[in-house]
Amino acid sequence: MHSVKKYIISLLVIILISFLIWNHRLIYYGLVQAKGQLTILLDAIPVSDYLDNPHVPDSLKARILLVNEIKQFAVEELGLYGNGNYQKIYDQQNQEIMWVVTACEPYQLIAKEWSFPFIGSFSYKGFFVYEMALRETEKLDQQGYDTSIRTADAWSTLGIFNDPVLSNLLNRSAGSLADVIIHEMTHSTIFVKDSLEFNENLPSFIIDAFLPAMIYLKVKLNDTLVIDNVPFNIEKINTNLTTGKSTLHLLRMTDENTVYEVAPEGGTEVY
Repeated sequence: MHSVKKYIISLLVIILISFLIWNHRLIYYGLVQAKGQLTILLDAIPVSDYLDNPHVPDSLKARILLVNEIKQFAVEELGLYGNGNYQKIYDQQNQEIMWVVTACEPYQLIAKEWSFPFIGSFSYKGFFVYEMALRETEKLDQQGYDTSIRTADAWSTLGIFNDPVLSNLLNRSAGSLADVIIHEMTHSTIFVKDSLEFNENLPSFIIDAFLPAMIYLKVKLNDTLVIDNVPFNIEKINTNLTTGKSTLHLLRMTDENTVYEVAPEGGTEVY
């Protein structure tokens, strides 16, 4: 009986070692990513510390408060999961901290997919170390793929952790900031394993359909709104509410040079 137990334990050890050797690249990648993510989570500072700091400029404080307004709208009006996201800020010190690799078959626009345990497949692969991203593209180039490396100002941990605001994100325009926050909050709310198109198209649909409503409600409730130093007044807003699947079919916000319009079929255009 003792020899049988010893044999089973030895077999399990061999299987484990074989698994580790076979998947050593994936395991190393996972450890590096875990280290990078934990560094961000542990070094992030509460939003209140920034708002209470007299040395933080008012323009930055206004951006931080806008993030909270966007999150509040997403939770209360869109029903997205808020949890503890965006209650802290990670100071990137104007440095990039994430690089995303994408690849596709040449002349076919067929995206390469990377598969990971538990969370499924993705059409991109993120790296906290630029040299690792570069090596990944070089390997894919050798395999005949067309490759690209881009930086990322935000990502979602899918509700596993409380995502902080990355400081570089605050440099974006108001509309782009709202786009990113709602996009990532959608991922935290619903994420279907191995459903690439659904996972990316759902946030885009929600943003196209409802972000203009957020702008409209903000102006209507507060009378005025300033977007990127452009003032908008409620008197300048022309809305056309019609029956159908959507309550708000058309929204125009105009100043002397700009018109924001949402067509009945969805989508936002800026003139």
